[in-house]
Amino acid sequence: MSIVAGIDSGGTKTIFAACDKNAKVTSFHLVDSIAPTPNAPWVGKFEDLLSLDSSVVNDAERLVLGLPFHGEDQAYSEHQSETVRRCLGDRAVVQNDVHIAFDGALAGSAGVLVLAGTGSMAWGSLNGPNDRHFRVGGWGETIGDEGSAFWIGRSALQTLSRHLDGRETAAEFSQHILSDLGIEPTQLHSWIHSSKEPRKHVATLAIIVSKLSQSGNATAHTILTQAADHLAEHVLTLWRQLKTDKPLAWSYAGGVFNSPYIVERLQERLSSAPLLPRLPPIGGALLQASHKAGWSIDDAWISQLALSLEARLKTTSN
Repeated sequence: MSIVAGIDSGGTKTIFAACDKNAKVTSFHLVDSIAPTPNAPWVGKFEDLLSLDSSVVNDAERLVLGLPFHGEDQAYSEHQSETVRRCLGDRAVVQNDVHIAFDGALAGSAGVLVLAGTGSMAWGSLNGPNDRHFRVGGWGETIGDEGSAFWIGRSALQTLSRHLDGRETAAEFSQHILSDLGIEPTQLHSWIHSSKEPRKHVATLAIIVSKLSQSGNATAHTILTQAADHLAEHVLTLWRQLKTDKPLAWSYAGGVFNSPYIVERLQERLSSAPLLPRLPPIGGALLQASHKAGWSIDDAWISQLALSLEARLKTTSN
């Protein structure tokens, strides 16, 4: 059986999957983020990931891996490429994780993909064979990642700390945050520093902020408005860089877009409705691997892959 494989490694989770020529997903593994940075623990985590399905590693015609930081940081990128080459040989191609999200959402069409998960970045291209790809954002939580789940969570903590100091009044919002976290004000420092993965830890607050916004909390609504405006700025910047007569289609990926208000606000700022993503990011990796394997791909194939992946994602999330 001919198969291709893909990996989508984000800030929160990693998916390792394979599909056949009929767009049927034949293997699917969802694990915690393997955080592919240039250090020894990542190499071990990557090898452990591949060991989950050695038959896929051995049999896949082509593999496409979407990894954070690839193409953004030279040391990270070189280390990733060297590790992948050693483990998988020339069959594998490494791309930025937002690149595969772009490939999945637009499925070969021109446009812009804005991703907001733990971090944030936008990716755009006219998507012809020789067309350049542009990116905006993705600078990390220290100086960027505006509009991301981490940014939303940090904004919530900043508002909470200002309220506790008396520099700002946000009583209802602060009470809800503390209650949902199950802590007293004096335990806030301990909560922030209690995780070995602080970026992911803070990003979980975005879910609470979204729920508060939906219930009508004005402070939460303001934070999400600011987040959406940052993401809209990413898209508008790419539209300018792509220099088309009219704005290109845009789509989205990442957990922040589980908030209906974020999508609504972006639609308002961009004066156009988004294209619903054709495929999730792991689907973008499998789609590109299929093209690289020389398979015949059409619209029906993409739709079938979307259905097969949706079924697997539902099964693993239950």
